[in-house]
Parts: sequence; structure tokens; C-alpha cells
Amino acid sequence: LVAPSTGSFDLIVHAAAARRNRLLAWHAYRALRRAKLTPSAHTLNALMKAETRARRPQAALRLFARADAVPARGWVGSPPDGWSLVGAMAAAAAADEPCEVAADE
Repeated sequence: LVAPSTGSFDLIVHAAAARRNRLLAWHAYRALRRAKLTPSAHTLNALMKAETRARRPQAALRLFARADAVPARGWVGSPPDGWSLVGAMAAAAAADEPCEVAADE
């Protein structure tokens, strides 16, 4: 028997997001936390995707903001990665709130 890992739960969260089932995604997240595992950036990205696909892009943006804050507010996992930013931009587009991205000149 193999012990569950963060990756095991991430698979469930990603599958739930693909089915637009945000409740299952959050249920898997809570199970991950009960198992005393630390969420990864993959976990964050899947939760954001679940919220966006369930037509709750504002919730995805709030989650990203909490995880991206220094120190993180209410997010106990790994910090956001590049894919998290892509997910936040997708959520902003779905919420009809375009992001401003400034390029270094």
C-alpha cells in the first residue's frame, strides 16, 4: 500500500476541475489538509481552475491574491508559480476584468 501524497490529491482536484465540480475539488483539498500534507502550486492551480470552470472566476482571483500575498493570507501551500499567473489571467478574462501586465523596458 502506498501512502497518499500531495500529488495523489492533486490528481483528484484536477479531475474535479475538468468536470467543473468545484465542490469535489475543495473536498479533495480538505482531505489533503486532514492528511497533514502541504498543498503545492499544482493544488492551487487546480483549485483556481475549478472555480473558473464553475463560473466563479472571482473566487479564483481571490484565492490567487491570498496565495500571492507576502506573507500568504489563508494559503498554507507552496507559493504560486508561472502557471498560477496564467490561471489568474484566465480567471480575470472570464470575470471580464482584464489584467494589466507591464513589461520591463
